[in-house]
Amino acid sequence: MKQSQHFYNLLTDTLRSRFSDDTSLCIQPIYKNNDVILQALIIREPDINIAPSIYLDTFLSRYENGESMEKLCNEICSLYEDTRMEQSMNTHFFCDYSLARERLVIQLINYEGNRIRLQTIPHVRYLDFAITFCYYLDYSDSEMATIQVTNHHLNMWNITVEELKKQALANSPNLLPHNILPITEVMRRLLDSQNCCDDLISELFTEQSVPMYVLTNNKQNYGAACILYPDVLASFARKLDSSFYVLPSSIHEVILLPVERPIEEETLLWMVKSVNTEQLSPTEILSDHIYYYEKESDLLSDHFIV
Repeated sequence: MKQSQHFYNLLTDTLRSRFSDDTSLCIQPIYKNNDVILQALIIREPDINIAPSIYLDTFLSRYENGESMEKLCNEICSLYEDTRMEQSMNTHFFCDYSLARERLVIQLINYEGNRIRLQTIPHVRYLDFAITFCYYLDYSDSEMATIQVTNHHLNMWNITVEELKKQALANSPNLLPHNILPITEVMRRLLDSQNCCDDLISELFTEQSVPMYVLTNNKQNYGAACILYPDVLASFARKLDSSFYVLPSSIHEVILLPVERPIEEETLLWMVKSVNTEQLSPTEILSDHIYYYEKESDLLSDHFIV
């Protein structure tokens, strides 16, 4: 028996005693971004029709590195308690487009990397991306939950992909407003949250040789889609009085780099690819390409311009 299957069997056996007999525990594969398949634990309580997915890849790695099953089960139970629904959700609204339409939003993923997943979900190709759609649940101040819009929903609603795109694009800036911050400010906040000393923060940010900015949404989740928001790129170009490069640092954000002096294309490509291979999980990668926004034409393209 594979080590992973042994882990899954042992996990469900150990967890079984912590839940009532009528609570269902099952492990099932779930397609994530870039057609990555993750194994998820689904805990379904009776009379509750919404169950969180607890992904097990990191728990498996920790078990293989010697952590006890008891400790891992304690964490999984704690995670479940933090994310479980107290009661069933009325899903009838999702059958009626007039009720669902006001909370539809856009997401941006890689087109080639999601060939299998895109077979079942409505999408619009844009550059080397695919614009996809979901229903946004106002879960908490710091987190977001979504329901993926599938071809089944589109057929049930009897609308076109273009109608879906128009509605979701109109909603997104209001439900998930964008923000643009200097990358130094983003890093400073990150270091502050990790309680780094003031001297280290000052040393790192006394000088910023190349001005860079981070564009994302207020949840910092699937925020790369903000490049599609009306007038976001144009207004930023007007503010800087400059065209700029767009570097896809992940599905959650992009980096905007004003064209102030010549930069080698290879340098920017190296930056993007290094982040993708060394800093991101496979499910977070958006693209290996770089893009150029031209202020005069208000056009984002994948053609490198010096």
